[in-house]
Amino acid sequence: RYNLSDYIALRASFLHGQLSGRDSHYADRAFRNFSTSSPVNELTLQAEWHVWPLIQPRIAHFFKPSFSPFLFVGLGIAITNPRPDMENMLVEKPEFVKGAEIDRNAAFSPFHGTIPFGAGLKYRPHYQWTFTLEAGFRLTFSDYLDGISFAANPGKSDRYQFWGATVAYRFRRQPLGFRMRRATKCKVWLD
Repeated sequence: RYNLSDYIALRASFLHGQLSGRDSHYADRAFRNFSTSSPVNELTLQAEWHVWPLIQPRIAHFFKPSFSPFLFVGLGIAITNPRPDMENMLVEKPEFVKGAEIDRNAAFSPFHGTIPFGAGLKYRPHYQWTFTLEAGFRLTFSDYLDGISFAANPGKSDRYQFWGATVAYRFRRQPLGFRMRRATKCKVWLD
């Protein structure tokens, strides 16, 4: 994270997690009985806007604790390796049977463009410590994040969400500038 000001920050992040879905959790889809799971690795670049300033004092002595809600948005890439199970349909509707066949034979990329956005809360109780809670949502440019498209809703891209807590430690920086040393006796010999 790089703080441009007390209100704006840029951050790069890497997330690793597990995506999963199960039709049996939804009454309107239970008849399909599809399920899927996939690891997901995500790399993003995001901008944060703090509603109230998170003070970045140059001198620790002048620090005061601060708290702020924030919003974020960015761009990223997600990498998945889905393993969908479309074999156990409870009611075999022709459109889903045909779609499942297309999806089984589809060659799709494991790389998916994403737009992460969300909100959170930050609390800085000490000059070097920050605690964060956030909820983030990811829109993707792919309908194969889960390995299922034509057997479900091919007109809609996939999406997922992330919830988390962060504890950050800020390393102290040496002040900019240079040190001047007092010169002591110096002899110069010239030939």
